[in-house]
Amino acid sequence: MLGLKNLDDIPFERDYEIGNLGIIGINTSASCNLRCAYCPENSGLKLEGETTLEERKSILDQAKLLGARIMLVAGTGEPLIDPDFLPTVEYAYNLGFGTLLYSNGLEGNSPSEVKPLSQEAANFIFWHNVTPIIKLESLIEFHHDFLTNVPGSHKAAMESLTRLQKAGYGEIDENAITRIGLAALYTQINKSDLDQLKRWCEFRGIKFNVDLPRIYGNLSKNKHLVPDFFEAVESTQESAVRFKGCAVRKYGLVIDHLGNARFCAETATGEIGNIREKSLVELLEIKNRKYPAICEFTIAGCCFLKLESYFPVPEQESIIA
Repeated sequence: MLGLKNLDDIPFERDYEIGNLGIIGINTSASCNLRCAYCPENSGLKLEGETTLEERKSILDQAKLLGARIMLVAGTGEPLIDPDFLPTVEYAYNLGFGTLLYSNGLEGNSPSEVKPLSQEAANFIFWHNVTPIIKLESLIEFHHDFLTNVPGSHKAAMESLTRLQKAGYGEIDENAITRIGLAALYTQINKSDLDQLKRWCEFRGIKFNVDLPRIYGNLSKNKHLVPDFFEAVESTQESAVRFKGCAVRKYGLVIDHLGNARFCAETATGEIGNIREKSLVELLEIKNRKYPAICEFTIAGCCFLKLESYFPVPEQESIIA
């Protein structure tokens, strides 16, 4: 098994030149079963024109020929409720890919239907080389449910973690790499909870990451949740995954739920093209030509996309204008 904790575990600098394809991002449907107060994508309902399973298979076939080893699944909505997600994982596995999955860990097609990940699904992703990074904002139920806007989501997420560990994730073994992680965002609601959450993860052999939210989407309407930038950076220095220059920017390409190519898994910013109109080779060449220095500009480990959401600059001065 690949056994990665996050993208920093993969020796891209050894195995790839910058601009080569090591990571292929495939975003799933915009459909989501949470309504998070900080969601940058305004996720919720499935959209017309989303990529089909056959299109995702074609993307993976092309990526394999270009040397990619990792499939990154980071949204736009919740991957676990996309009916084509597990077949996509199976196809990627059969091609030799490892999958890095960012998820809330919940099944159920709407907020009123939220339920824990089934044991069958937990077992499936474990044996198909998936490293899940599960959203958990706090061990305090009210704080987590307040941020997700779905009562009961905390209880369901905790049960999902139990089922993932039962499947084999997070077994503490000094000779093995832990293959599960938790991700939280630093907000005004949960900032006092994060040290406790970190210790809880360490005791269970779970990788923990806390990061700053981007002030886009829902968070732009909920600015009371936005932390002070410098306080948050100082508080997350040990826990946050800090940039060595973004691995996706250097060695990857993301295809979103509508087939649009992105240079970043977190934002739709930057025009590259659509996989229905251009091959992966062509899209990669455009990305490398138009955005050669994207994400090399960081402060305290925060990429420029996040920095620009806290410290807006005129559009004509933006790095990607």
